[in-house]
Amino acid sequence: MGVLLYKIGFIKILETISQTKKIYFLHLVVLTFTNIYISGININLFLKTIKKEIKWQTMTRYSLITWIFSLITPGKLGELGLIFLMKNQKVEMGEGTAIVFLDKIISMVIIIFFSTIGFFYFKFQNPLLSAVLISSILIIIIILATTEFTRRGIRKYILRKYSKNFSGFHKTLNKIKEQNKLGILINSILTFLRIGLTSLSIYFLFLSLNTNISFLNIFLINAMITIISYIPLTIQGIGIKEFSAVLLFSKIGIPSNITIAVYILFIIYKYLIGALSGVIIAKEIKTILKNERNI
Repeated sequence: MGVLLYKIGFIKILETISQTKKIYFLHLVVLTFTNIYISGININLFLKTIKKEIKWQTMTRYSLITWIFSLITPGKLGELGLIFLMKNQKVEMGEGTAIVFLDKIISMVIIIFFSTIGFFYFKFQNPLLSAVLISSILIIIIILATTEFTRRGIRKYILRKYSKNFSGFHKTLNKIKEQNKLGILINSILTFLRIGLTSLSIYFLFLSLNTNISFLNIFLINAMITIISYIPLTIQGIGIKEFSAVLLFSKIGIPSNITIAVYILFIIYKYLIGALSGVIIAKEIKTILKNERNI
C-alpha cells in the first residue's frame, strides 16, 4: 500500500481527497446498514430449514458484529464468527457451520460468475484461461467440501477430538439443498443485490470526486476486486485490493489518484462506522467474547 501511495504521490492523493463532497457519505451509511441487514436475512433463510430462525433484530446485531470483526481479520475471516454467535441461539456448531458455509459458497459462485464476465467484458489477456482457472478452483472446492471422504478426513486429521462439536454439518447441508431450493434461490438474488449495494457505494464515492463512471463497469470491477479480498493475506485485503482497483479502473481511463482516493475514503469510512458501531454495542460484544472463550 505504501509503495502504491508513494508512486502515485501523497500530495496528489491528499489534494484529490480534499475535494470530496461529504454529502455522498450519507448515502453510504444507508447502503452499509441495508447490506448488513440483508446478510442476516440470507442466514435466516437457511435457519428456517432446521426450524431455528433467529429474530431479525438479533440476527441484524449478529451480522453487524461479524462485519465489525471482518474489518480487523485477514480475508474476511471475522465473518465466520457468526457460527459462534448463533450458538447462543441454540444453533449447533455443525448446523451453523453448514449454513455459513453454504452462504459463502453462494456468494463465491455469484462473485466468480460476474468476475468471469468482467474478464471478457474488459478484454483482458487470456480471459478464457482466467475464467476456466477460477471456475475450476471453485468446482474443486465445492466437490472436496461436500464429499463423504473429505468430511471423514477433516474429522480425523484436522478437527480430531473437536469433530463431535461439528456433528450435523452434512445433514444440515443436505437438508437445505433438498428441502429449501427456494431459499437458495432467494439467497442468490439477495447476494446479487448485496454486491450491487457495495458497487453503488463505490459509485457514490466516485461521484463525490466529480467522476461519473458507468455503474456496470463499477459492478464488474468490484466483483473482480472482491475475489482478491477473500485471499487471507492482509487485513481486509488492504494494499492488494487498492493496487487491483488502480489497475482495473485504469483500463477504463480513470486516473490512479482518483481511484486510490476513492478506496482510501472507503477504508476510512468503513473503519469509522465500524468503530462507532463497536462503541454502541461494546457491552454485547464483550459478553459474546466471554461466551466464546467458554466454548
